Amino acid sequence: MATRCSATTFEEMRDARSGPKEEHPPLLVEAAPGEGLDLEAMLAHLGYPLHRVSDASTACAEPPVCVVIDARAEQTSGFERAARLRATPALEHTPLLLVGRAPFNEEDLLRGLALGRVDFLLEPLHPQAVRARVRTVLELRRKEDALREAVERAEGAARERARRLEALASDFAALKRAKEDQTFLAAVSETLACSLDAEATLTRVAQQCIPHLGDGCFLDLVEPEGGLRRLAVAHQDPAREDLAREVSRRYPVQLEAPHGPAAAIRTGKTWCEPFMDDALLTGFALDATHLELLRALGITSLLSVPLRSRDQVLGAMTFIHGRPDRHHDAQDRRVAEDLARRAALALDNARLYSEAQAAVRLRDEFLTVASHELRTPLTPLQLTLATLARELWRDGIASHDARARHHLEVARTQVRKLAALVGALLDVGRLNHGRLTLELAETDLGEVLRDVADWFASEVAKAGSHLKLEYAADTRGRWDRLRLEQIITNLLSNALRYGAGGDIHARVEDLGDQVRLTVRDEGIGISPKDQERIFGRFERAVSGRHYGGLGLGLFITRNLVEALGGRIEVESWPRKGSTFRVTLPRAGPRTEDDVSVAPAHPTEPVGAHTGGAGPSPG
Repeated sequence: MATRCSATTFEEMRDARSGPKEEHPPLLVEAAPGEGLDLEAMLAHLGYPLHRVSDASTACAEPPVCVVIDARAEQTSGFERAARLRATPALEHTPLLLVGRAPFNEEDLLRGLALGRVDFLLEPLHPQAVRARVRTVLELRRKEDALREAVERAEGAARERARRLEALASDFAALKRAKEDQTFLAAVSETLACSLDAEATLTRVAQQCIPHLGDGCFLDLVEPEGGLRRLAVAHQDPAREDLAREVSRRYPVQLEAPHGPAAAIRTGKTWCEPFMDDALLTGFALDATHLELLRALGITSLLSVPLRSRDQVLGAMTFIHGRPDRHHDAQDRRVAEDLARRAALALDNARLYSEAQAAVRLRDEFLTVASHELRTPLTPLQLTLATLARELWRDGIASHDARARHHLEVARTQVRKLAALVGALLDVGRLNHGRLTLELAETDLGEVLRDVADWFASEVAKAGSHLKLEYAADTRGRWDRLRLEQIITNLLSNALRYGAGGDIHARVEDLGDQVRLTVRDEGIGISPKDQERIFGRFERAVSGRHYGGLGLGLFITRNLVEALGGRIEVESWPRKGSTFRVTLPRAGPRTEDDVSVAPAHPTEPVGAHTGGAGPSPG
């Protein structure tokens, strides 16, 4: 039972010290009832709360600073008590001071020393010697505690450094992986952008995904009728790739399957099983043979991501691992979903492009048929007007009736314009199908310019403009005269339509082995951003409502010039007029068999400055 120090003892301790007292853990004297009183008295002035107890292991809730064991009555039991106290977790590091009678036998001493932090006091006991020994034990404990705390702090700091290093290594690994993912996605995007043949491109992408997203990759597309078609199979192990192709051939993916690519396509959500086992493979298999083939593939992880575009699922990409140390994680899932978005966009764009190309082909076929149908009544209409003109002049009506002449000229002009428009449409159809023929012969470009200028005389006069011609002495070359007439007609018509009534200048120059035609107007001009666009189909740099035409003239002109082996250039600024330069080699096209000409720029999204062909010859 614990016995506290007397109030007088504490008063003496307080009086012995100046200033506020520091709180200390207790000092215990373990002794049998009625024993240890002298030790309690000797230790009363050390400044520690003093307790005399019969069992130090259970006496105090707070670990004592030291336990003095009174073993004078029975030294052997003292060592047993010391061993019991040392086995108590709360007293594991508490110094023990064993007080006994001399002499200790060697075996007991060794037993005590083996316990660690055990010291001995032997009778006779002198108070000052007892206090000095206890102070020494306490000082040793203080230093050991300080050392232990320092070691604990060092170990804690080492653990913190290790944790930080581990976090830094983890961050570095994450950054490295993120960089590898971005490099992979950039390479895939480059592949997707290199061709509009989506299926061939996606097949290459499936190969690119190995081994970044798995050891193997499958690509399934949704067919228009609703079924699934496996477009691509890839695996880094050729033997397993052959096995995967065999599985795909013998067991096509069923859209109603509750797992894998079918589930991703049906739900539009990612399906992932990072830890595939035999039970899951059994659920995948349709029969025993299928199960054996799946086991042979050695699938340890499976990830299927849908190809979604415009709220429509176009297919799915599936990635598999075949090694026990590789499993798909959240980062793999994010990268695969990013890849699927890019692949779906490329696939959707390719399909839209294919549909647009089909629509363009239908349009061109319609224009060709319509042009032929429109041209059929034009020929007899032109003949009828020519006959009517001859009869009016023969009967003297035209020479005396100005209104009759005017109406006749208007009718002939409108028929010529309609014939030119129909001819332009026919030429577009021929260019699109590569059936524009060239009849090459020696032709004088200056002579062709003079002839075409004569056809425009009335149009130029009506516009209040002047057409000024210049041409060199020798402007001959091996060209198609009819196509040269078309080129000059389109350029002069263009200058007349957009020249704002200003003068038009046409010049033919001798450049040695080349001849250059220049047509310049003083009209509204063309902005720099439109100067490449003006050579396309059904486009113009100004409103068609105010200037009319089909927007085909410069498209046809450029294709004709390039078919003849030349080039066309434009120089213009808004409100400062436009200058078109056509440069042709005298030798004509490079090859002798240029009887069929494909469009020079069939897919360029460019437009035309001219509204269509101008007056036709004749």
